[in-house]
Amino acid sequence: MKGHLKVVALVRDIGAGNVIAPVADVLRQRGHSVRLFAEADGQAAKRPQPVPFETLTAKDELEQIVAVERPDIVIAGLSSPRHLEEDLDRIAVARNIPLVHIEDYWGAHVRSPFAADVVITIDAAAAELVRAARPNSRIVLAGFSGITKMAPSQSIADKFAALRQRTGLKYIVYPDGGEECDPALRILVESIQRSRIGFVLIPKIHPKFKDVLTPNSHETWGQWCRRELAPLRNRGMVLECEEPVDELVLAADATASCYSTTLLRAAAAGKGALTLSTPVIKRLLLRETGLSRTPLMMRGGFPILERAMRLDVLLAPPHPRLEIEPFDPIRAADAVEGIAEKLAA
Repeated sequence: MKGHLKVVALVRDIGAGNVIAPVADVLRQRGHSVRLFAEADGQAAKRPQPVPFETLTAKDELEQIVAVERPDIVIAGLSSPRHLEEDLDRIAVARNIPLVHIEDYWGAHVRSPFAADVVITIDAAAAELVRAARPNSRIVLAGFSGITKMAPSQSIADKFAALRQRTGLKYIVYPDGGEECDPALRILVESIQRSRIGFVLIPKIHPKFKDVLTPNSHETWGQWCRRELAPLRNRGMVLECEEPVDELVLAADATASCYSTTLLRAAAAGKGALTLSTPVIKRLLLRETGLSRTPLMMRGGFPILERAMRLDVLLAPPHPRLEIEPFDPIRAADAVEGIAEKLAA
């Protein structure tokens, strides 16, 4: 062990939890004291996690914890939106506590107004983005958390094999939610209807947005999406699945999404990965990541849907495969320990 560390870590969303929780677990195994928190109203606190979180509801609680714990290092998630995560950034900077950000997506550092002492990111392309915006931050590459598990359960694989054999159809997962759906979902529905090969859509509306009201409306995004799917549902071209979306994308034939981690998981598995691109999506991408193009667009060779057209043309195999390293929490934990070594030097 490289000196005992006291660490306070905080996340809001599942993506942030997927990178920070494994690092917290490694640090604990190495003998460090780590308190891992989730914002009470965020998705990470609402979903069972392999590494348990304590929950926080208010900034006052967070300030009290930092004052009592007097951590050597703080690790703050880069969720969207950020609430207490940003408060933790501010507290760390004010108290001169080394701050660590761990990116679960390219460009996520733009969600914080503070430059972390260390930014743990995905790959060389993500590092270039960090370097341009945070020239004084130390950058460490640790891979992408969205592809840590690359095989569906046998039961899900068997289910889809039987469906294909019985129907001869192809199955597409749609995992988006919120503003990005309008008009992208409408374009996707029309494209499925135009296709000569039969496609079935599997809606897995993002849980963060499912119960959020649409602008100027009394319906939620979940209700809005269900209404938009009516033309397909009336033709028996919608399949409701209770299975986890992360496994469904590996068992289905393709995923259609704007810039989600789920889409990248499908691309890394060699499944059809269809990028939905509309002016709304481009605006959201820029706001959330500072990017004008998605990671798949930057690599090239992956299909893009900007207007209604036949999907059998866009999703004809063979499918390109996204080559990317899975997230390595050991490498990330080494970077956290390296802060302490640098301070002690």
